[in-house]
Amino acid sequence: MDYRRVLFSLISLTALSAGAQDTSDLKRAMIGSWRSSDGQVVEFRADNTYRMYPKCGPETEAWKKRGIEFLPATWELVNGDHLKLTVAYQGKSRTFDLKVAVANDEMRGTDENGQTNAQRRYVGVLPPTCPPHP
Repeated sequence: MDYRRVLFSLISLTALSAGAQDTSDLKRAMIGSWRSSDGQVVEFRADNTYRMYPKCGPETEAWKKRGIEFLPATWELVNGDHLKLTVAYQGKSRTFDLKVAVANDEMRGTDENGQTNAQRRYVGVLPPTCPPHP
């Protein structure tokens, strides 16, 4: 019996199962609502759907005039910590790929160019309540 091969297989299985657990933990941590520093609120749902709500102000009014309460999307984690987010609107779709990390009440997403954005856990009603825009 080649013990090196058995040891390698056990290490590989352990790494794979640890990766799966990490993905599961990350998914659980991501589920819920988040707000970016510019006021954009997004919601990750357990069924892998996603909602992006407009920022308060002129953007909210513009969306309302078009009859849009939120922009829907789907999301999934791939390769452990990569978020694949697919937005479909008016017959067009666009996919975003971000490396994601969640620590406490902060989620950070980093794109392929190294640009990072941070969001804080949002606690409040959905869609977010905005003060009247003048």
